[in-house]
Amino acid sequence: MSKLPEWVPEMVEKGQSIETCLTLWRDLSAVELQERTNRRAEEQEAFERIMRTKDIQVKERKSIFELSWRWKKVNRLELKRNKLYLNLLTLN
Repeated sequence: MSKLPEWVPEMVEKGQSIETCLTLWRDLSAVELQERTNRRAEEQEAFERIMRTKDIQVKERKSIFELSWRWKKVNRLELKRNKLYLNLLTLN
C-alpha cells in the first residue's frame, strides 16, 4: 500500500476534508499515469522510427552492394568477350 504524500496531512491541517485530498491525490495520480503512458508511447514511436530508418539504410546498402556486384559481373563478362574476340582475330 502506498504512503500518503506529505501535502495531504498539511491540507487536512489547513481545513480541507480528507475526501477532497484523496480525490485530488487520485486525480493527480491519474494525470501522472497518463503522462507516463504518453511518454512511453512517444518513446516507442521514436524507437520504431529509428528501426524503420535503419531498415531502409540496410536495404539501400544491400541494393548498392548488389548493383556493384552485378556491375563487376558485367565487366568480367565483357572482359571475357573481348578476350574471345581477340583470340578469334589472332586465329584468322
